[in-house]
Amino acid sequence: MPRRTSQEVSQAESMVLDALTYNRFVAGVQPTRIELGEVSASAKPSDFQELDVRVDSHFKVQCLKSNAQARTFEIDAQLELHFIAANEQKVGQFVCLYHLSYLSVEALSDALLEEFARRNAPVNVWPFMRELVLNLTQRFGWTGFVLPSFLIPPSPEKASDPETASHDAEVVPASKKPRKAKTKA
Repeated sequence: MPRRTSQEVSQAESMVLDALTYNRFVAGVQPTRIELGEVSASAKPSDFQELDVRVDSHFKVQCLKSNAQARTFEIDAQLELHFIAANEQKVGQFVCLYHLSYLSVEALSDALLEEFARRNAPVNVWPFMRELVLNLTQRFGWTGFVLPSFLIPPSPEKASDPETASHDAEVVPASKKPRKAKTKA
């Protein structure tokens, strides 16, 4: 069995140190505000008793600003859903934007904030989004649409799939495939 080189050992140690640093950072982060900044929903009237729709979704999370001295940062999370009938007609849409503010015990860095926006902020806001989508789709007289559980994609350096290895802060629900939903008009 070949021995690991000192470079491989130091790389492994730095990866553990990075995980420890990140875990310490997350343990010291407190949410200070969760605000629904924007919500918009619409549905086209329909004569159908039952309508099969495809749901296209886009979920984006990004750190907007940070104050290293005050150790505060703000993140925006936006969800867009487009409900499309079998004939490709758009029958409904949903957009919401949440503003999240945090205070950190630990010092801030771009790398820590990027990872927090990718991994932790979605977990903080996803339950609010699920409830809002369910409530608004029911108010349109549809069967309530339940968002799937949230799956955090792997870190870019751990991802083997080039699609998930991108460095943008975009996060997607557990299923990247368009979902089908039945609505009762």
